[in-house]
Amino acid sequence: MLNDQSPHFNHAHGGQRPTMIRNLIPLLMLASCLAGSSSTLANQRPNIVWIIPDDMSANFSCYGEASITTPNVDKLAAEGVLFTNAYVTAPVCSTCRSAFITGMYQTSIGAHHHRSGRGVEKIRLPDHVPLVPQLFQDAGYHTSITAWPPNGKRGKTDYNFEWDASIYDGNDWSQRRQGQPFFAQIQTAGGNTDQRRHTPPVLPRALGHRPGLGCLPGFGSHDGSNGWRGLEST
Repeated sequence: MLNDQSPHFNHAHGGQRPTMIRNLIPLLMLASCLAGSSSTLANQRPNIVWIIPDDMSANFSCYGEASITTPNVDKLAAEGVLFTNAYVTAPVCSTCRSAFITGMYQTSIGAHHHRSGRGVEKIRLPDHVPLVPQLFQDAGYHTSITAWPPNGKRGKTDYNFEWDASIYDGNDWSQRRQGQPFFAQIQTAGGNTDQRRHTPPVLPRALGHRPGLGCLPGFGSHDGSNGWRGLEST
């Protein structure tokens, strides 16, 4: 699971703050290996689901959050890898997404200003910088990007440069060929969905107070009020 922004996500109380961000390097290494030996690994290629929430901090039970329970995320952490010292490289959406979909620092590809690629002057990647879904396509994977909850449309991208939409084969991995492995991005609203009308008043005060970690000024209510109801049973 990868968080796409939150300024407070990359700062820790006392210097360390755990996150659910997953390191992109293993993904890129895996894709490169698969592309180089797709014939020998035809029956060994794993399916990959990449979950990306907007505006979310590490308020999960597996990170010590006591106000809500997140059993499904906790199971993923218990059966996989739990990162406790990982950081996003930009505190805003398009610049962060531009980094993790390329594996490049935003500043190295000119994508470090929020949505600056939407103006008259377009940002174009160098030819030697592929996007992660493209690497998986080259390895024979079906690639998809899904909005959550599913609505029949492709999920959010918000990449801060020009890119070819054909790197995604569709919006659902069910569209793949029989036996074809899939690489699926699931785009959730996370804390960026306005749910204040449906959130109990006590929830913002309760969330975000993990043992040993303090809320950053100005962000406590953001963590609690926008989007956590959907995670109470996650």
